[in-house]
Amino acid sequence: AEEQARMREELARVQDELSKQHDLHSALQKSSEELQERLTFTENELKTARTELAELQGRNLNVLQEGILQKVRSKEEEMKKELEELKQMSEAKEAQLQHDHKIELLKEAEIRQRETSQLVEELKGLYSNFAAATKKAGDLPRAVQMYRRALMLHEQVHGVNTVEAATLEINLGAALLAAGDAAESKRHFQTALDIRCKHLGEEHALTQTAMKWMVKLQSKNDLTRAASDASKTEGS
Repeated sequence: AEEQARMREELARVQDELSKQHDLHSALQKSSEELQERLTFTENELKTARTELAELQGRNLNVLQEGILQKVRSKEEEMKKELEELKQMSEAKEAQLQHDHKIELLKEAEIRQRETSQLVEELKGLYSNFAAATKKAGDLPRAVQMYRRALMLHEQVHGVNTVEAATLEINLGAALLAAGDAAESKRHFQTALDIRCKHLGEEHALTQTAMKWMVKLQSKNDLTRAASDASKTEGS
């Protein structure tokens, strides 16, 4: 009887232990399920939070991008304005440089013109001196050639019908007269007389000199005509 009682107690104890283990397993399973639910909920919340964060970041990024774009546009406007001002300054500077360059070119041209005029005057003087020397030596064709060169050189630089040209016209006319070309000589004497009458007046000494050459030419023509008439008379 004692053995049976002891066995019943042991069996009761084992059943009680099994009951406790079952209750613990049930509690653990319930706890595991609750944890799983919490984990799932947490994961869902995390996904939602990530989505909302991404959207927020996207909105913030768009705002940031818009702010940056606005600054870029503002800078572009400033740069465009500055470039326009630089362009205007550059054009003004270029215009000033062109103006200065033109002035420099004009100054250089004036200097060269003066130098050219000086050379022309020197060369014209050489031609005239050489013509006078060859005329004195009796080489009248060469003298006429040199006087023509001097006159042509003067007219190329100073133009025709100037007061200075009148002197060259008379020198050339005198050489032609000496060479026997009275018709061509008269043309140059008349040109010199017209120039001096126009610029100096009829009473001027140089104008009177030109008139004397015309008179001399006329006298020589008269002598030539008289000599020709005399020769014809003797021949008849």
